[in-house]
Amino acid sequence: MMSNELRARAWVEVDTGALRENYRTIAARAGGRTAVIPMVKADGYGLGALMAVRTLDELEPLAYGVAAASEGAALRAAGVTRPIIVFTPLSFDGLETAAAHHLTPAISSLDQLERWAALGGGGFHVEIDTGMGRAGF
Repeated sequence: MMSNELRARAWVEVDTGALRENYRTIAARAGGRTAVIPMVKADGYGLGALMAVRTLDELEPLAYGVAAASEGAALRAAGVTRPIIVFTPLSFDGLETAAAHHLTPAISSLDQLERWAALGGGGFHVEIDTGMGRAGF
């Protein structure tokens, strides 16, 4: 008899020990003076952002990376205190969300920078257009 339960059709099992070991390998190859920022956008690429953060937090990454302020806000609501960087250019509403949840935006225009300053936002990253024409100074 066929089942319509999701687990009967498909599932993913994440080996958290392997995730930690992968992080350690990347950190070692990058060198001791290089910080690692795990990207946990899109719900950890569908594997669970909060699971990834909880698994990796003991290894003390510099920050976590997300693509939307709402993703960072959800991590804050779950109790994540480590820095969270939003790597996609934000609308003014997204900047407001970032400020409210103490997220670090990637600023890609003077308008964004002025808005971030007006919101009393803290630190930020500068996004540079490397020639792809997506966003950045």
